[in-house]
Amino acid sequence: MAPKGQRTSSCQWLFGLFVGFIIVVTVTLAVFRDQVVSAIRTLDVVHPVCSPAAASQSSSSHDHGHMHHHKHTEKQPNVPTIYADLKILEELPKANVLWVNKTAGSKPEAWGISMFHALHCIKMWKDSLSPATMMNQHVHSESEYAEHAEHCINYLVQSIMCAGDATIEPAENIVVNNKHGRRIHGMGYTHQCKDTSFLFEMNGKEVDLWDWKQGDTLYSVFK
Repeated sequence: MAPKGQRTSSCQWLFGLFVGFIIVVTVTLAVFRDQVVSAIRTLDVVHPVCSPAAASQSSSSHDHGHMHHHKHTEKQPNVPTIYADLKILEELPKANVLWVNKTAGSKPEAWGISMFHALHCIKMWKDSLSPATMMNQHVHSESEYAEHAEHCINYLVQSIMCAGDATIEPAENIVVNNKHGRRIHGMGYTHQCKDTSFLFEMNGKEVDLWDWKQGDTLYSVFK
């Protein structure tokens, strides 16, 4: 086992790395959407894609045949949000998966949904700002902690590159200690995003196993 001083230094380095990567939060929360909409991000208000009534109508209009509710499904947020905001992390249930019945009578197996996987990684980093919370909820040792962090960094890089958001972000004026300069802030600009309604609709659902193949999405299989 490493000396206490070395372990503390290692943890501090990891926490510093997490804080640096927290800047990807805004980008990642907007990476997986389906219908193009115009969205201007605000810091204080989370705006829904549609009203609860409209969301309910949309949900009831789809018949997915071999899909049914999982008896352990937790309560979902009323409506998904199109504006990236850290509040979405607190709205999510603990399990954000698709429950797949592989054989008749067997216990459903949890399969991932990419957008929610990425949000899990962001929440892990947010929780890491409180070391005690991070260590208790996600890992049981320092080595597992580092391995989980590396996995999440790689996964978010993959998600961001896959989304390929090409929005142009102009430089802005900035004044720091009476010194004027320019910076790229990236907040408050319109992005071409996708509607996440169906992803939230499918989150926590139980389905029968299908002939899965590389590249399958919720849309290609269940829409």
